[in-house]
Amino acid sequence: MNFLDRFLKRSRDTHRVELPDDRCVFCGNDIPRNRKKTNCPSCESRARIRSLVPLLRDTILPRLVASPAREKPLMVFSASSIERKLLTPHFPGYTSVSLFGRYGKNHREGVDARSLEGFADNAYCGQYSCGLYDYFAEHEPALTEAYRVIAPGGVFFTHIAHIRLTEGHAAPRVRAVIKPKPGFYEYIPAGQQMMNIRVGSRWFLDAMRRAGFEAERWRVDDPCGLMLDWFVGWK
Repeated sequence: MNFLDRFLKRSRDTHRVELPDDRCVFCGNDIPRNRKKTNCPSCESRARIRSLVPLLRDTILPRLVASPAREKPLMVFSASSIERKLLTPHFPGYTSVSLFGRYGKNHREGVDARSLEGFADNAYCGQYSCGLYDYFAEHEPALTEAYRVIAPGGVFFTHIAHIRLTEGHAAPRVRAVIKPKPGFYEYIPAGQQMMNIRVGSRWFLDAMRRAGFEAERWRVDDPCGLMLDWFVGWK
């Protein structure tokens, strides 16, 4: 594949979402560009959560509204209260799960994305996560399981932090084992581990396709100057 072919291939599956101004999508106040801290100075919202607003509005909901999977619940991994607040108006219900840690009421802990035993085929309109694939290297079985539980016409969408992404085809590799300490990953049970990984964005897109998804990468240009990467797959 020559350079032009690679460029055209990349342009077809990588898109940008740019906000119309430099205001926070939550409080409406200005966010200075290129500030050292990426949280909103007024409401303290995090950039990765702010980026979910235009992603839903411009990318996911316009297509999902006409999907035959639309009336099924959404599977959400390790979603905070603000994430659930953003998601619930657009979905008929949701199943909140995580491997470690509790996230509100009616939450199921001990659910491993790499093996979704007990969850039926085609049971969900989609699977959402933000900062899930950052912490384990076995991405392919997790993507295969996501594809299995999502109904035809449904959507997979996940955010991976920019510090854990490269632009190439590198498979996931473990950079370090995360060690809990006071105020930092305290929810990891004794004897269990979470990994700090790095993965190539092209590899991840190709892995999504191997699982069966129609895969795209959406990059949200946040007012703080940070580019947030979301990987969206349609079944």
